[in-house]
Order: sequence, then structure tokens, then C-alpha cells
Amino acid sequence: SADTYDLAINSVPFPQNSPLSIPVRIRIGVSLPNSMILTIHRDSILHIPPTSCLLLEDLKTQNIIDFRANSSYTFTHTQSDTAPRFLLHIYPSLKVSVGEPVCYGNSDGMIIVEMPPTEQPPYDFTFTTIDGQVIKSTTNSLNPSDTLSGVPAGSYIVLVNSDVCGVLTDTINVLSPDPLNVYFNAVAPSCGGSSDGSITIDINGGRPPYSIHW
Repeated sequence: SADTYDLAINSVPFPQNSPLSIPVRIRIGVSLPNSMILTIHRDSILHIPPTSCLLLEDLKTQNIIDFRANSSYTFTHTQSDTAPRFLLHIYPSLKVSVGEPVCYGNSDGMIIVEMPPTEQPPYDFTFTTIDGQVIKSTTNSLNPSDTLSGVPAGSYIVLVNSDVCGVLTDTINVLSPDPLNVYFNAVAPSCGGSSDGSITIDINGGRPPYSIHW
């Protein structure tokens, strides 16, 4: 609409070890009264990892808004507000490593999660099934990483406590190799005593490369 202005932040390198802070200045190209009420709306955050904090800091009021949990912020803007009014902070995300089960149907998968360097101990980790059943819970840990081992293929949820954004949640998928299938095709010798028979093996699934011993 005529009173709406859209801004996009593109091609921003995602922070790995420290927060990325982007100044945001409010400029109005028309004559204003001494003050007016404005609203900042947050639109798409699809490309930001679910365990990355997204904070909007109002440098004038010292308010800090969790821009992942809240999609808008309303404030009073005056003619004297010429300096950058806001800082948009993007924090490093939780690091996740997944070890898939060795074979189809095995329960030897593994999930390793590691807190970003911006977080300080103690750390709390909770692993649950997709329907919320707690599998493992670690509290007040001084170790910035935790491991869930001995799991079958499936979807799992990890919850961690962040100093900055409270509880962060991510869904982790542990994939499984396909079932191992072995097919044999045997050709009998052309006649008794001949050595021209053969056996052909066709293998798929599992985890190649395959080892075959006769």
C-alpha cells in the first residue's frame, strides 16, 4: 500500500562464531508531525536455521524483540530520530551432526548437537521423539555438546536452552540405508564334467561398496 515500504536483506553470510548485527535506519520522505507511530513487520525467515536467534534491538528504548517469535514491532518515531534506530542481530545456529544406522533396521544411529560459541554454560539438552516422548535429557552441563546414540531411523526433536532466545527447537531426521537385496542367477554347465557354468550376483541397497567372498 502507499504507506508501506518493504526492505529485503539478501546475500548475507550466515554467522558461524559471533552474531551478525545489521543497522536499520528509519527514513520518512514526507513531512511529519512531531511524532508518529510506525510498525516494523518481519516477513519470511525460511532460510534462517530454526536454532538461530533473530533479535531486533531498539537502540532508543533499549527494547529487544525476539523477531522469530514475534513478527512485528510497533514504536514511536520522531523527527529527531536520524541515526540508525535499530540493530538486527542474527546469531549462529546449533550445529547438528547425524550418523545413520549402519544397516537397514539397525538401532545404531547417532545425533550430535553442539551449542554455538555465543552461548555460555551451563547447557540444557533434551531429545524427544517426534510426538514429544523424552528420550534423553541433560541439564546443567558444562559440555557444549551432547550425543543421542543407539537410535533407529526416524525423526527426532532437540530442545536447547539459549542465553539469548530461551528454548530453541529443531527437528532432526535420521535416515536409513535401503534394505540389502542380493539376487543370484545360476547357469548350469553345458554337460556333465564341463566347467562352463556361472553364477551372477546382483546387489542393491545397503551401503556400497560391497565385499563378496566365494
